[in-house]
Amino acid sequence: MATITENPGAFTVVVVLDLPEKDCDAILDLVGRRVEEQIRYVPGFLAGSWFERLSHGIGGDLEAQTAPVGCRRIAEYIQWRDKASFQAFLADSTLSGHMAKVDEVAAQVWWRGYEVRTVVTAGGRVAGDRAAALRISPDVITQVVRRDTVPGNQGWVTEYTVAETERVTRHLPGFAGSAIHLDQDGGVLEYVQWDGVEHVQEAYADPEFSEHIPVVGHYARSDGDLYRLLRTIDGADAPGATTAPVNAVRQG
Repeated sequence: MATITENPGAFTVVVVLDLPEKDCDAILDLVGRRVEEQIRYVPGFLAGSWFERLSHGIGGDLEAQTAPVGCRRIAEYIQWRDKASFQAFLADSTLSGHMAKVDEVAAQVWWRGYEVRTVVTAGGRVAGDRAAALRISPDVITQVVRRDTVPGNQGWVTEYTVAETERVTRHLPGFAGSAIHLDQDGGVLEYVQWDGVEHVQEAYADPEFSEHIPVVGHYARSDGDLYRLLRTIDGADAPGATTAPVNAVRQG
């Protein structure tokens, strides 16, 4: 099963798609088959994970784009050994050609490339300890928060987020772990795992937790959603590689 670690040089691509309901299953099948049959064998491909949104607009001052009526929101979390491997994949149309079909069908497409800055578990911060990494799992609810920071404030937002996660969030009931990602354009992405939806709701009702939201809001625009894991596909040479879909997904 795919994991998230502090791995210098590794490159993660996060894609958010709003797919028409009538086309969504067919597109997911197309992408899944392409990854299983071709992309998982590409040098540098580590893993791909696909999620479907459970709810929209988590709470506090989080702002979120509204998905068009009749669409399902899908998030892709694609892990590469390095940015060069991803760029080589993009340049080979025999491998990446299916992306044009996805773009054609999708009502909205958003994507960015990130590096993992920090991983924090319920036990505390993980500094490059791969054994203590987050496991992408159907047993948790995944919260994805995307932040576009005010120019020049990415570093501050990142350090503040890490500090608050260590000081407050990791002690909350149901918190399973968080990975904080950075891109090269001032963006920050939080990938947070919770034991259930009720724990997310309780967190946003907690005064100490919720006080950080307007603080960050002065320096970044945030978009947050909750997701359930649909499936993961590991690269062929990844430890414990599997292509099995998730058949029983926890709803929270």
